[in-house]
Amino acid sequence: MHSMIAHWYPPSERSTAAGIIYSGMSIGTVLTMPVAALLSDSALFGGWPSVFYSMGAVGVVWFAAWAWLVSETPAEHPTISRAELLLITGSAFTQKQETKKKERVVIPWRDILTSVPVWALTITHFGQHWGFYTMLTQLPRYFKELGFDLRSVGDFCFTFF
Repeated sequence: MHSMIAHWYPPSERSTAAGIIYSGMSIGTVLTMPVAALLSDSALFGGWPSVFYSMGAVGVVWFAAWAWLVSETPAEHPTISRAELLLITGSAFTQKQETKKKERVVIPWRDILTSVPVWALTITHFGQHWGFYTMLTQLPRYFKELGFDLRSVGDFCFTFF
């Protein structure tokens, strides 16, 4: 995504674009949890399997839309107008990036793999995701043990939207 952001947004708009794009993961989780609760409690495809079928179908539709609508760079996009292309690539920084001669870059793998900050971020990232996904997968059991049924939890979540 960072590469796409670098190609599709002028430097002054990149941090805002990244914030909006990456917040979609959290928003998707917040919206999916109550939908999954309602689907699990329904008779559609036997209850909980409907969550996998429904989310899989959404993923297939998203992939089809992405494959049809998205191009690697603005210059490769079939329907972009000349004005849009100039707006996106009009900054001096982007033009330098586009016209810069491609040279072979040697990646310092040894320095990267022995870097304490890299390992600290890797371990922190792993731990955060481990906890987050453990919470997501165990949340329905937790609510059930508290005496809530899945439908009431899903209905409760929808009252905030």
